[in-house]
Amino acid sequence: MELAERLNLLQRLDLFESLNEEDRHFVAGLVEIELKCGDFLFKDGDPAQDMFVLMAGKLEIQKLAKMITCMEPVDYVGEMALIEDKPRSATVRAVFPSLLLKVSRPHMQQYLDGHPAALFSMLRSLSRKIRHDTEMIAQEFEKANILIHDMKNFLTPLLYLDLLARDTPPGPARRYIEVMQKCRQHLTELVAEALAIAKRQALPYIKERHSLPDLLTDLLTNELYGHPELADKVLRTELRAPLPNFPFNRLEIRRVLTNLLLNAAQASPAGGVITVIVDQQGDQAVVQVKDHGAGVEAHIGDRIFDPHFTTKETGNGLGLASCRQIIEKNHGGVLKFSSVPGVETIFTFSLPLATAGRATEQSR
Repeated sequence: MELAERLNLLQRLDLFESLNEEDRHFVAGLVEIELKCGDFLFKDGDPAQDMFVLMAGKLEIQKLAKMITCMEPVDYVGEMALIEDKPRSATVRAVFPSLLLKVSRPHMQQYLDGHPAALFSMLRSLSRKIRHDTEMIAQEFEKANILIHDMKNFLTPLLYLDLLARDTPPGPARRYIEVMQKCRQHLTELVAEALAIAKRQALPYIKERHSLPDLLTDLLTNELYGHPELADKVLRTELRAPLPNFPFNRLEIRRVLTNLLLNAAQASPAGGVITVIVDQQGDQAVVQVKDHGAGVEAHIGDRIFDPHFTTKETGNGLGLASCRQIIEKNHGGVLKFSSVPGVETIFTFSLPLATAGRATEQSR
């Protein structure tokens, strides 16, 4: 692209409207980048040091595999990299063959030194994008609230399970009904919590004295009984030390164990062995979930607990983030992992026993 054309297109942006012939050196120093249809300019989590100006073509901006908006010439993206030294917060992909100019941090500093008024233009742009993002979040939050409300309505017919249980003699069919009854109870509790969050209400957060080994047994003989992810796996449990009953939130720890066990199953081949070990170490109850599947590669180890980070095509990246919040924030424990890819992966969480003997209740 000729220098004069570059200058003319850049001047259409409020950020660069004060460019003039004296800035030809700055304009000439900008590097051109060509993208083919489908190429990524950058991805969420990539290191960030440069801003980009779209001169021709079309870009799509994505977050969590969802399209946020499309960008057409002349516009810029990635300007936060010039302000803060943090990874990219979105993914940008070319929808059509595109031509961009890369504006590095030193180049932009050079420009701002001569055109300080451009800072106000950048602030206006950031304000506009923040307002747009806030409106999108509000709309999606409202949609989620409506869906949660309607989910509660659809739970009502599951009360017929109580009638079925009453009229069904003991046996396999009765067992399946009881499993569904328990799942209905858990879903009802989760929906109630979600609705309370939507209404900005603080529900009492209750930890009651329970047996962790009994909870594990109950989980394996109810929700996870016959689960398709575990059907072709070998599941073993080891109780290495007798644990006292101690306060924890039964449903939340159930969710943690379910997530960790299903993750282990999804990572394991058919016939793979998954071992759950329950132990006591000092004043901590310790649970390990061990598998011998694909493992966690070192380069993603620091990110697996990040919300929405996933390596699965159909995953949403919320399971491990939920586990960490439950164990560390809600229970004061620790969740960690170790992995040798292709050999062994162990997820370990600990829960404090210090409050054993009494139940606790708090709002959250």
